[in-house]
Amino acid sequence: MGNLQEQFPNIHVIIMDDDYRDGDVAHEDFRQRTNTLGLADRITYVGSKRNDMREWLSAANIVMALANEPESIGINALQAIHLGTPVIGWDQAAFSEILQPLYPQGLVKKYNANALCKAVRNQLESITRPEMTNKFTMREMIEETLAVYQGLYDDSLAEEQAASDAAAVKRIKKTLKKSSKPTSKKPESAYVALVPADKQTKVKLIKEKPKAISPSNPLTDSETLQDHKDL
Repeated sequence: MGNLQEQFPNIHVIIMDDDYRDGDVAHEDFRQRTNTLGLADRITYVGSKRNDMREWLSAANIVMALANEPESIGINALQAIHLGTPVIGWDQAAFSEILQPLYPQGLVKKYNANALCKAVRNQLESITRPEMTNKFTMREMIEETLAVYQGLYDDSLAEEQAASDAAAVKRIKKTLKKSSKPTSKKPESAYVALVPADKQTKVKLIKEKPKAISPSNPLTDSETLQDHKDL
């Protein structure tokens, strides 16, 4: 701010925090430095627990997102963007995730005072504001969260179906393997002799085993003829 007050004599910083914290070394060090540099009159502490935070963010020319420790949400920066207020912040964690798609010119990639002053100067000179957006809203967050759970549920169903299909295939293969094994029982002969039961040309079926014919004991003509007569 000391490098900008000559070019912007009305520059003033509003800190959304208490002006005193008992035992906070970093806060006390900041107060001492501002007093030493003669900047105390350009800084106003309005406290962190306020009901008019929205009005302060909307009225500001720039909202600074300069947390020393990376934030996971960056709620103030997000609120300012949705109010159309430019945000300048370090290119890290939640600030990077918010500003990269919504207001990339507000990102400060170099973590130093000179780069920060340059970004603030460019913003005050150009007076650009971020476009209104529906990204990072509560509705979007709910829909994306539900989509994650839906995806996990669908994956679980797919895994269960795949396991069920694999078990079914295994059972079918096992059944086919059993049915393809040869039986130890010899099949009955397919040869049937027809013998007249009486003179009324009625016949009865008699199962007979086929006669074994070996080359060393071939059937004689009389045996062949007798079989033919029997049929």
